[in-house]
Amino acid sequence: MEISSQYKEIAKNIDEHVNKYPDSNIGDESLLRNLFELMIPFKTVIGNCNNVELDYLYAQFPGFYRMASLLEAMAEGIQRGDLEMLKGH
Repeated sequence: MEISSQYKEIAKNIDEHVNKYPDSNIGDESLLRNLFELMIPFKTVIGNCNNVELDYLYAQFPGFYRMASLLEAMAEGIQRGDLEMLKGH
């Protein structure tokens, strides 16, 4: 499988950043407060890789997968109405 080295590097950098935070509720809250700088690179990878490539990156970089899972859970919570968006954001 040929995945762009740029996308692998982005996933690796995200993985390293995410893994600085403990895998717990408190760690997730801290992580979510410090994701802003990773959002554009994350979106670049998500938007340009197909599902097979993403599955590969998730398997290789657990922190990248953790970020995707947290963002997905947040989106689902907002959609269900369990979480509210802050006004102006």
